[in-house]
Amino acid sequence: IAAGTEWNPQAIQVLLDSGFDPEIRGECGMTPLMSAIFSQSEIIVKLLLTREEVRNSRTVDDMVNAPLHFASTCGAPEILRTLLQIPTFDVNLSGPHGWTPLHSAEVFGEGAPTSLLLTHPEIDVNAIDDERSTPLISA
Repeated sequence: IAAGTEWNPQAIQVLLDSGFDPEIRGECGMTPLMSAIFSQSEIIVKLLLTREEVRNSRTVDDMVNAPLHFASTCGAPEILRTLLQIPTFDVNLSGPHGWTPLHSAEVFGEGAPTSLLLTHPEIDVNAIDDERSTPLISA
């Protein structure tokens, strides 16, 4: 399963039911969930999130991006909204350059991701990245 793939929900379901590992890492260390987020495939994101191992995952890609980092920049607010409801996904996880999803949204997002992230009760608006910048300074 790779980014840019034409997603077939029935085929994905068959794979999952057949024991396919939904946490397997592909190109650039991306998991199927990360690829689905990157491809803005909300239906596949929701399908993958039915699996406990996906909801409990701490997997990051080769650049240390987690699913919330992808969702903060992919241009699909519904996917971000869905991921923010998963309590095991750390909304303040540091990724590349020490950026949290809020840093990523401020730099690469277009307003909606930032607004959604700010609704999360655990968001750290003063998180400091590797350059000692907060999301506000990065904006």
